[in-house]
Amino acid sequence: MFSRNIFSELCEYLYSDEFFILYGARQVGKTTLLKMLEAKLKENGEISYFFDLENIQYLTDFDKNPENILSYVSIPENKRIFIFIDEIQYLQNPSNFIKYLYDHYKDRIKIICTGSASLEIKSKIQDSLVGRHYAFRIHPLSFFEFLEFKQASIHQLDMSKITENQKNEMHTYLEEFLLYGGMPAVVLKKSKEEKKKLLHSYVQTYIQKDIRSITVISDIVKYNYLMKMIASQSANLLNINNLAENLSIAYSTAKRYVSILKHTHIIQLVPPYLQSVHKQIRKMEKVFFYDTGVRNALLNNFEEIQFRSDSGALFENMMALEFLHVYKNIYYYRTKNDAEIDFIIDDKEILLIEIKYKKLKNFISPKIFYNFGETIKKQRKYIININYQDKKNDITILPFYLYNNIFKK
Repeated sequence: MFSRNIFSELCEYLYSDEFFILYGARQVGKTTLLKMLEAKLKENGEISYFFDLENIQYLTDFDKNPENILSYVSIPENKRIFIFIDEIQYLQNPSNFIKYLYDHYKDRIKIICTGSASLEIKSKIQDSLVGRHYAFRIHPLSFFEFLEFKQASIHQLDMSKITENQKNEMHTYLEEFLLYGGMPAVVLKKSKEEKKKLLHSYVQTYIQKDIRSITVISDIVKYNYLMKMIASQSANLLNINNLAENLSIAYSTAKRYVSILKHTHIIQLVPPYLQSVHKQIRKMEKVFFYDTGVRNALLNNFEEIQFRSDSGALFENMMALEFLHVYKNIYYYRTKNDAEIDFIIDDKEILLIEIKYKKLKNFISPKIFYNFGETIKKQRKYIININYQDKKNDITILPFYLYNNIFKK
């Protein structure tokens, strides 16, 4: 079983009073993480039980009364047990179910659960659970997790010392990652055809099953077209007015469809970096897909990277996902003259990051970095490209396989 970066963080919360929930898109590895946590507890001599709510018997019994779960478990005296529940959103009222067990049995039972669609969970898990739970978003694999799943020995090397041949090997892995994404099951498929088949199946299941079970879509055909239109615009500004006009639907409908895509973890919207929150709301956001493989499946385009006109957008999309693994909020910056900084990360410092899907041959210093203005926090400036590495003054240029250096300061 392959490890995930988030696993060690989850382990830190195993013995807290609060229950926790893993949420995210389907097939990103939530159930696998539950089983890894259960195995960890068993190694520690703990007692655990696992319930999959796709089992109708469990679902029916738990919906009737939260107390019914006690008929399936045994709680020794002076001992706390761990209960894992997969797909908690299938319950009619997961909020009441968990609140009841937490309020009455928190010293005896620890609940750890998953849910596939945050839209569903948001509508069913209410504010009554504030202070009773932690929520962890599970993403598709990061690039370095992808390398581990591929059993690529190169990922264990010191990336700052790899040879030219190893750099070429890294670029080959990058191209596969950009084309087929980071869904664990897709990564583990050996052939390109198997990967494509699984990604197309993912899209069809999302359209035919997931969305219909979550909300009412009056015109699923136009919803499908909207997804494809947004896929063609990934790493660009999302103009909802244009979507509505092109699909001959109301602006409110287009906005609702975009919201559904966001809350079901198909897309991520990145706002502009502005001091005023009110201005942020009025400005257009950039759109990225949570998985580049799903994006390419929607467009039915798995053409090799070297022949694609959207290779730069795919690379920027990938880097957005890598940053979201580490930072909750990322932004972009654009001037009135349309000069742009691809990513702004407002953390302990302000990170200004430009993404270039090209092989740089010498140092560059984008003027936009110096038009950004002074900030109270210290600024660090980065350019991520394919191959070139350099540093002058306050600008650091990194090849893509060293992007982790940004997080190590």
